[in-house]
Amino acid sequence: MKQSIHKSVLENGLTIVTERMPYVRSVSLGIWVRAGSNTDSIDRMGMAHFIEHMLFKGTESRSSFDIANELEAVGGSINAYTSRCMTCYYAVVLDENIDIAIDVLSDMLTNSVIDKEEIIREQSVVVEEIHSSEDIPEELVQDVFADSVLNPLPESKAILGTEKCVMSITREEILSYIDDHYTPENIVISAAGNIDHKILVEKLTKVFSAKRAKKQINIPNVQEKNIKHQIIEKDISQAHICCGSKIFGFNDSRRMSLWIMSTILGGGMSSRLFQNIREKAGLAYSVYAFSELFQSDGLMATYAATDAINAENTLSLIMKEYSLLKTEMVEESTLNDAKSQLIGGLLLSQDSSISRMNRLGKQEMFYQNYSDTADTILRIKAVSSKDIIELSQDIFNSDKLITVTVTTSK
Repeated sequence: MKQSIHKSVLENGLTIVTERMPYVRSVSLGIWVRAGSNTDSIDRMGMAHFIEHMLFKGTESRSSFDIANELEAVGGSINAYTSRCMTCYYAVVLDENIDIAIDVLSDMLTNSVIDKEEIIREQSVVVEEIHSSEDIPEELVQDVFADSVLNPLPESKAILGTEKCVMSITREEILSYIDDHYTPENIVISAAGNIDHKILVEKLTKVFSAKRAKKQINIPNVQEKNIKHQIIEKDISQAHICCGSKIFGFNDSRRMSLWIMSTILGGGMSSRLFQNIREKAGLAYSVYAFSELFQSDGLMATYAATDAINAENTLSLIMKEYSLLKTEMVEESTLNDAKSQLIGGLLLSQDSSISRMNRLGKQEMFYQNYSDTADTILRIKAVSSKDIIELSQDIFNSDKLITVTVTTSK
């Protein structure tokens, strides 16, 4: 573990990890809760995300305006997001204003009112968010793809949920969900910037020291489906394609090979997908590869948007790139360029307190360990062309591939 990274576990089970950056004036503070769409029940999909919204709606001592204004008034910011396996609430402030960030975030998590009228208003807001997501084909195709690939895992449930589920949420259900999932042993607090670990732990202990009983939570799977190719028709002008497969989880040692392979395939303007589908064939404006890893499984895919009449040709070119990765060794120069791209991005991110806070929080949530930057770089450099071809043969196996297309209904 790096000397600047420190970890403390409070008596109630809450974990605090920090990384000191004495050369910056900022501090980024994140509160991570092991509650995402994977912990939602089938008939209340979207609950974790809805609670994220509700915690910004006011506490016993602060209005929703006060929550935002207290940070913004000193040049800071506050935000949150919900993923398939966690919810994160975070603030970025000057080091001299860390007490304000702690006070506001802890107040949100421990003293939110969850007012019934606010619930009704926020249900309408989230339903509009769902409609907005459905109106953005890029988001829709990737959501449907994730549901298809991850099914029947708990992570396959939609983060936003459905209109029916969201409109059915009650105050009593929200309070019960918070009581079940927002427990100390289920929370990690990460901080990076110009901070002292010991002093921060003392400050956080004062507001997060309460003990709560541990609960055994059953995380339900969804009903199993087996659909290899879905076509969804919408009133749009393009076809939006997502093609890939289910892969391994975040503890798998092959994740470095995955990062490099994904970079070569579709990680920027110099990638194979961009050069061959956009630059040479002129079939797409947007085309890239992406992956997401969870506890036991994950997903890897390619996204492309093209004219509907070119959808089949575009998918064929994507499959061609998959085939090449499975059958031909990547040239050493290409491999080294991908490694340099990843290493450069990793090192550049070290200049940002929020990037380090995110990295620190996720490493504790996923691994309960911390990967030194130098060690990560060594593992990236160790990946060989043989590793890439073996991984590609597994991921792009034709029996595993799933394709979702959102296309025009005209």
